[in-house]
Amino acid sequence: MKMVKLTHYAKRYSAAFDKFVNAPHMFKRLWEVNSNIKPLQKRQRVTLVRVIRVMLAAMDAENNQVGICNTDAMHGITHVNLMKRYKGMFGEFITKGRWYRAIKQLVNAGYLISKSALTINGTDESPLIRSIASLKEFTKLFFSDLNLEHKKDIRESRAKCVASRISQSRSSIWYGYKIFNKIRKHTKQGHGEPVTYDEVPSQYQAGIFSSA
Repeated sequence: MKMVKLTHYAKRYSAAFDKFVNAPHMFKRLWEVNSNIKPLQKRQRVTLVRVIRVMLAAMDAENNQVGICNTDAMHGITHVNLMKRYKGMFGEFITKGRWYRAIKQLVNAGYLISKSALTINGTDESPLIRSIASLKEFTKLFFSDLNLEHKKDIRESRAKCVASRISQSRSSIWYGYKIFNKIRKHTKQGHGEPVTYDEVPSQYQAGIFSSA
């Protein structure tokens, strides 16, 4: 098993969420995300705890987004890459189906935002638009249920990470990063029309998106 160094705040969040395995009632909205009649089984809860740990290890301290702060901009991490990290951290392979079910459960519980995205480069006359690693962001609800944000050590750990990023001239801003939802309309003949894209949803803070 590959050792992955977590920041202090990531360790604290992960340890708090580990309780979900044996005390799922502490995170009831996630425990009953599929149905309050048939809550998540223990093996499913173990998977969710591990997926959260993998993502916390790559979370930025400033905006709660999963990605890498580089000098030019913040870059996302693909789900495939995160699955590889899962194997490195826990010594076992996770299937795409199992991974994406966990992601869907976290999204449906209100703990995670995971949206497809585009990056826009080039010129106005000849823009270059391509799909890139989706936006993955932990929500305020997730941290509210963990109930650790008021802790002094958490605030100090986050502040140190932000200060370190700034001192190294690394950016936490997405450059030309746009969220989209695929919409495919079907004709009577059954042939799909070209995929179109929605505007950036209003619930996202405009401040995390820079203009292309």
